[in-house]
Amino acid sequence: NEKDPYSLFFNNTRIKNHHTAVLGIRKDQKKVHFTDDYSLRVFMSGCYYLDENNEWRSDNLITIYATLITIYSLFIFIFIFAAMKDRKDVKKLMMTPLLDNKKSDKYFYEIIVFTGM
Repeated sequence: NEKDPYSLFFNNTRIKNHHTAVLGIRKDQKKVHFTDDYSLRVFMSGCYYLDENNEWRSDNLITIYATLITIYSLFIFIFIFAAMKDRKDVKKLMMTPLLDNKKSDKYFYEIIVFTGM
C-alpha cells in the first residue's frame, strides 16, 4: 500500500478464483529489537454454499431469496397493520359526544379518565 506501507489489502481481483489466501509473517535476520501488535481483518460479502464437489458457490440460492422476500413481506404487513392501529388510536384521542346530547344543550362537560397506564 502506497499510503501505509504497514498495511496489506487483498482486493477481489487479487484473490479471484482462489479458495485460500495465506498471510505469512517472518522474522527479519537483522538484529533489531521491536515490539508490535498484529491484527488481521477479514471482510467478505456474498451468500455462498458448499456444493457436492466441496466448492463454494453462489448460484441457485432460492432459499435465501425466499427467506428475504418472506421477511420483507412480513415487515411491510406489520408496518401497514401498525399504521392502521395508530390511526384508530388517534381517533380515540378526540372528544366523543355522548349519544343523549342535544343541539339545544347549553352546558358542555369534559370527563378525563386516568387509567394508570
